[in-house]
Amino acid sequence: MLSLMFNFALRHDAVHHNPVAGTTRLKQPKTVVKALTLDELEQIRAAAAQWRTGKSMSGPRPDGQVRDLIEVLIGTSDRIGEALALRKCDIDDSRREEGKPMRVTVCGTLVTITGKGTYRQQYPKTDASRRTLEVPEFSAEVIRRRLARIEDEGEEHLLFFTRNGTPLTPNNARRTLRKMLTDAEVNLKVSPHAFRRTGGTVIARATDSQTAADALGNSKEIAEKHYIEVDAPAPNPTPAIHLERLAPRNSHASADEPSEAA
Repeated sequence: MLSLMFNFALRHDAVHHNPVAGTTRLKQPKTVVKALTLDELEQIRAAAAQWRTGKSMSGPRPDGQVRDLIEVLIGTSDRIGEALALRKCDIDDSRREEGKPMRVTVCGTLVTITGKGTYRQQYPKTDASRRTLEVPEFSAEVIRRRLARIEDEGEEHLLFFTRNGTPLTPNNARRTLRKMLTDAEVNLKVSPHAFRRTGGTVIARATDSQTAADALGNSKEIAEKHYIEVDAPAPNPTPAIHLERLAPRNSHASADEPSEAA
Protein backbone atom coordinates (compact mmCIF):
# COMPACT_ATOMS: atom_id res chain seq x y z
CA MET A 1 0.00 0.00 0.00
CA LEU A 2 2.82 2.40 0.86
CA SER A 3 4.56 1.54 -2.41
CA LEU A 4 1.41 2.35 -4.39
CA MET A 5 1.04 5.66 -2.54
CA PHE A 6 4.64 6.70 -3.20
CA ASN A 7 4.41 5.63 -6.84
CA PHE A 8 1.36 7.88 -7.15
CA ALA A 9 3.27 10.73 -5.51
CA LEU A 10 6.24 10.07 -7.81
CA ARG A 11 4.07 10.35 -10.91
CA HIS A 12 2.80 13.73 -9.70
CA ASP A 13 6.30 15.01 -8.85
CA ALA A 14 5.50 15.18 -5.14
CA VAL A 15 8.60 13.10 -4.33
CA HIS A 16 11.84 12.37 -6.19
CA HIS A 17 11.97 8.62 -5.54
CA ASN A 18 9.96 5.82 -3.98
CA PRO A 19 11.61 5.02 -0.60
CA VAL A 20 9.56 1.83 -0.26
CA ALA A 21 11.06 0.31 -3.42
CA GLY A 22 14.20 -0.81 -1.60
CA THR A 23 12.44 -2.50 1.29
CA THR A 24 11.33 -6.10 1.69
CA ARG A 25 8.09 -7.51 2.98
CA LEU A 26 7.81 -8.29 6.67
CA LYS A 27 7.85 -11.98 7.39
CA GLN A 28 4.60 -13.12 8.90
CA PRO A 29 4.86 -15.62 11.75
CA LYS A 30 3.66 -19.07 10.81
CA THR A 31 0.08 -19.65 11.87
CA VAL A 32 -0.28 -22.42 14.43
CA VAL A 33 -3.85 -23.73 14.57
CA LYS A 34 -4.95 -24.88 18.02
CA ALA A 35 -8.22 -26.71 18.53
CA LEU A 36 -9.93 -27.18 21.89
CA THR A 37 -9.77 -30.54 23.61
CA LEU A 38 -12.86 -32.30 24.90
CA ASP A 39 -11.81 -31.50 28.48
CA GLU A 40 -11.51 -27.81 27.59
CA LEU A 41 -14.94 -27.86 25.95
CA GLU A 42 -16.42 -29.35 29.12
CA GLN A 43 -14.79 -26.62 31.21
CA ILE A 44 -16.34 -23.97 28.97
CA ARG A 45 -19.75 -25.65 29.08
CA ALA A 46 -19.64 -25.87 32.87
CA ALA A 47 -18.68 -22.19 33.14
CA ALA A 48 -21.57 -21.22 30.85
CA ALA A 49 -24.08 -23.38 32.71
CA GLN A 50 -23.12 -22.03 36.14
CA TRP A 51 -22.67 -18.38 35.22
CA ARG A 52 -24.62 -16.06 37.51
CA THR A 53 -26.77 -18.84 38.94
CA GLY A 54 -25.88 -18.36 42.62
CA LYS A 55 -28.51 -17.22 45.10
CA SER A 56 -26.45 -14.15 46.03
CA MET A 57 -26.42 -12.82 42.48
CA SER A 58 -28.22 -9.52 41.99
CA GLY A 59 -29.85 -8.23 38.84
CA PRO A 60 -31.56 -10.14 36.03
CA ARG A 61 -30.57 -13.74 35.52
CA PRO A 62 -28.89 -14.78 32.27
CA ASP A 63 -31.34 -15.92 29.60
CA GLY A 64 -29.03 -18.67 28.33
CA GLN A 65 -28.40 -17.08 24.95
CA VAL A 66 -24.61 -17.38 24.97
CA ARG A 67 -24.77 -20.82 26.59
CA ASP A 68 -26.98 -21.97 23.71
CA LEU A 69 -24.85 -20.13 21.17
CA ILE A 70 -21.79 -22.12 22.28
CA GLU A 71 -23.54 -25.41 21.46
CA VAL A 72 -24.64 -24.12 18.05
CA LEU A 73 -21.11 -22.92 17.27
CA ILE A 74 -19.65 -26.28 18.26
CA GLY A 75 -22.20 -28.24 16.25
CA THR A 76 -22.12 -26.13 13.08
CA SER A 77 -18.54 -24.74 13.02
CA ASP A 78 -20.16 -21.47 11.92
CA ARG A 79 -18.59 -18.06 12.20
CA ILE A 80 -20.20 -16.22 15.09
CA GLY A 81 -21.93 -13.77 12.73
CA GLU A 82 -23.41 -16.67 10.76
CA ALA A 83 -24.72 -18.41 13.88
CA LEU A 84 -26.26 -15.20 15.24
CA ALA A 85 -27.91 -14.59 11.85
CA LEU A 86 -29.80 -17.92 11.85
CA ARG A 87 -33.56 -17.46 11.51
CA LYS A 88 -36.56 -19.64 12.11
CA CYS A 89 -36.88 -20.28 8.36
CA ASP A 90 -33.26 -21.46 8.11
CA ILE A 91 -33.99 -24.56 10.19
CA ASP A 92 -35.36 -27.77 8.66
CA ASP A 93 -36.30 -30.42 11.21
CA SER A 94 -38.94 -32.09 9.04
CA ARG A 95 -37.05 -35.41 8.89
CA ARG A 96 -36.85 -35.86 12.63
CA GLU A 97 -39.46 -38.64 12.73
CA GLU A 98 -37.38 -40.56 10.18
CA GLY A 99 -34.39 -40.39 12.52
CA LYS A 100 -32.48 -38.04 10.22
CA PRO A 101 -30.44 -35.02 11.38
CA MET A 102 -31.71 -31.46 11.49
CA ARG A 103 -30.55 -29.27 8.62
CA VAL A 104 -29.40 -25.68 9.03
CA THR A 105 -28.93 -23.33 6.08
CA VAL A 106 -26.29 -20.62 6.40
CA CYS A 107 -27.32 -17.78 4.12
CA GLY A 108 -26.57 -14.58 6.02
CA THR A 109 -24.43 -12.97 8.68
CA LEU A 110 -24.62 -10.16 11.21
CA VAL A 111 -22.65 -7.02 10.46
CA THR A 112 -22.14 -3.89 12.54
CA ILE A 113 -21.76 -0.53 10.81
CA THR A 114 -21.07 2.71 12.61
CA GLY A 115 -24.16 4.88 12.58
CA LYS A 116 -26.37 2.05 11.37
CA GLY A 117 -25.95 -0.48 14.16
CA THR A 118 -26.07 -4.26 13.87
CA TYR A 119 -28.30 -5.88 11.28
CA ARG A 120 -28.64 -9.14 9.36
CA GLN A 121 -26.90 -9.09 5.99
CA GLN A 122 -28.77 -11.23 3.44
CA TYR A 123 -25.63 -13.10 2.35
CA PRO A 124 -22.68 -14.63 4.25
CA LYS A 125 -19.02 -13.68 4.04
CA THR A 126 -18.28 -15.46 0.73
CA ASP A 127 -20.15 -17.47 -1.90
CA ALA A 128 -18.68 -20.68 -0.45
CA SER A 129 -20.06 -19.69 2.97
CA ARG A 130 -23.62 -20.21 1.71
CA ARG A 131 -24.25 -23.84 2.63
CA THR A 132 -26.65 -26.31 4.24
CA LEU A 133 -25.37 -28.37 7.15
CA GLU A 134 -26.63 -31.38 9.04
CA VAL A 135 -26.03 -30.75 12.73
CA PRO A 136 -25.38 -33.20 15.58
CA GLU A 137 -28.23 -33.97 17.96
CA PHE A 138 -26.82 -31.97 20.89
CA SER A 139 -26.97 -28.81 18.76
CA ALA A 140 -30.36 -29.76 17.33
CA GLU A 141 -31.80 -29.99 20.86
CA VAL A 142 -30.61 -26.47 21.64
CA ILE A 143 -32.03 -25.13 18.37
CA ARG A 144 -35.39 -26.77 19.07
CA ARG A 145 -35.43 -25.08 22.46
CA ARG A 146 -34.75 -21.73 20.81
CA LEU A 147 -37.47 -22.38 18.22
CA ALA A 148 -39.97 -23.11 20.98
CA ARG A 149 -39.35 -19.62 22.37
CA ILE A 150 -40.30 -17.99 19.06
CA GLU A 151 -43.06 -20.40 18.07
CA ASP A 152 -45.56 -17.56 17.60
CA GLU A 153 -43.14 -15.31 15.73
CA GLY A 154 -42.66 -14.92 11.97
CA GLU A 155 -40.36 -17.06 9.85
CA GLU A 156 -37.75 -14.28 9.63
CA HIS A 157 -37.30 -14.09 13.41
CA LEU A 158 -33.75 -14.67 14.63
CA LEU A 159 -32.91 -17.57 16.95
CA PHE A 160 -30.73 -15.29 19.08
CA PHE A 161 -31.94 -11.86 20.13
CA THR A 162 -31.83 -9.40 23.02
CA ARG A 163 -34.63 -8.73 25.49
CA ASN A 164 -35.65 -5.86 23.22
CA GLY A 165 -35.92 -8.15 20.21
CA THR A 166 -32.84 -6.73 18.49
CA PRO A 167 -30.00 -8.91 17.14
CA LEU A 168 -27.53 -10.22 19.70
CA THR A 169 -24.29 -8.61 18.54
CA PRO A 170 -21.07 -10.63 18.12
CA ASN A 171 -19.19 -8.22 20.40
CA ASN A 172 -21.68 -8.68 23.22
CA ALA A 173 -21.52 -12.46 22.81
CA ARG A 174 -17.70 -12.39 22.91
CA ARG A 175 -17.75 -10.16 25.99
CA THR A 176 -20.17 -12.47 27.79
CA LEU A 177 -18.09 -15.54 26.92
CA ARG A 178 -14.96 -13.91 28.37
CA LYS A 179 -16.90 -12.95 31.51
CA MET A 180 -18.19 -16.51 31.93
CA LEU A 181 -14.68 -17.95 31.82
CA THR A 182 -13.23 -15.27 34.10
CA ASP A 183 -15.93 -15.70 36.75
CA ALA A 184 -15.49 -19.48 36.67
CA GLU A 185 -11.69 -19.04 36.91
CA VAL A 186 -11.21 -21.05 33.75
CA ASN A 187 -7.72 -20.19 32.53
CA LEU A 188 -8.43 -20.47 28.81
CA LYS A 189 -8.18 -17.82 26.13
CA VAL A 190 -11.22 -18.74 24.08
CA SER A 191 -12.90 -16.81 21.28
CA PRO A 192 -15.93 -17.99 19.27
CA HIS A 193 -13.49 -18.81 16.45
CA ALA A 194 -11.95 -21.50 18.68
CA PHE A 195 -15.14 -23.55 18.28
CA ARG A 196 -14.83 -23.19 14.51
CA ARG A 197 -11.24 -24.44 14.58
CA THR A 198 -12.25 -27.30 16.83
CA GLY A 199 -15.05 -28.39 14.52
CA GLY A 200 -12.84 -28.15 11.45
CA THR A 201 -10.13 -30.20 13.13
CA VAL A 202 -12.50 -32.94 14.29
CA ILE A 203 -14.07 -33.26 10.83
CA ALA A 204 -10.70 -33.29 9.04
CA ARG A 205 -9.26 -35.97 11.31
CA ALA A 206 -12.31 -38.17 10.89
CA THR A 207 -12.58 -37.63 7.13
CA ASP A 208 -10.30 -35.29 5.17
CA SER A 209 -9.45 -31.62 4.72
CA GLN A 210 -11.84 -31.10 1.81
CA THR A 211 -14.82 -32.37 3.79
CA ALA A 212 -13.88 -30.04 6.64
CA ALA A 213 -13.49 -27.12 4.22
CA ASP A 214 -16.94 -27.77 2.73
CA ALA A 215 -18.50 -27.76 6.22
CA LEU A 216 -16.66 -24.56 7.14
CA GLY A 217 -17.53 -22.81 3.89
CA ASN A 218 -13.86 -22.26 2.98
CA SER A 219 -11.43 -23.43 0.37
CA LYS A 220 -9.25 -26.40 1.30
CA GLU A 221 -6.17 -24.14 1.45
CA ILE A 222 -7.79 -21.68 3.86
CA ALA A 223 -9.19 -24.47 6.03
CA GLU A 224 -5.80 -26.16 6.34
CA LYS A 225 -4.05 -22.87 7.08
CA HIS A 226 -6.45 -21.40 9.62
CA TYR A 227 -8.88 -24.02 10.94
CA ILE A 228 -7.36 -27.51 11.01
CA GLU A 229 -4.87 -28.38 13.74
CA VAL A 230 -2.05 -30.53 12.45
CA ASP A 231 -1.54 -33.82 14.27
CA ALA A 232 1.83 -34.15 15.95
CA PRO A 233 3.73 -36.80 13.94
CA ALA A 234 4.22 -40.12 15.70
CA PRO A 235 7.86 -41.12 16.26
CA ASN A 236 9.20 -43.17 13.37
CA PRO A 237 10.67 -46.44 14.70
CA THR A 238 12.81 -47.03 11.61
CA PRO A 239 15.79 -44.80 12.57
CA ALA A 240 16.27 -46.61 15.89
CA ILE A 241 16.24 -49.95 14.08
CA HIS A 242 18.99 -48.81 11.72
CA LEU A 243 21.01 -47.18 14.50
CA GLU A 244 21.31 -50.57 16.18
CA ARG A 245 24.15 -51.18 13.68
CA LEU A 246 26.23 -48.77 15.72
CA ALA A 247 25.98 -50.83 18.90
CA PRO A 248 29.38 -51.80 20.42
CA ARG A 249 30.72 -55.08 18.99
CA ASN A 250 32.84 -56.04 22.01
CA SER A 251 31.75 -56.50 25.58
CA HIS A 252 33.12 -53.74 27.82
CA ALA A 253 32.97 -53.43 31.55
CA SER A 254 30.47 -50.95 32.83
CA ALA A 255 31.87 -47.62 33.90
CA ASP A 256 30.45 -48.31 37.36
CA GLU A 257 32.23 -51.68 37.70
CA PRO A 258 35.78 -51.78 39.14
CA SER A 259 38.49 -52.88 36.73
CA GLU A 260 40.79 -55.88 37.40
CA ALA A 261 43.69 -53.54 38.09
CA ALA A 262 41.70 -51.90 40.86
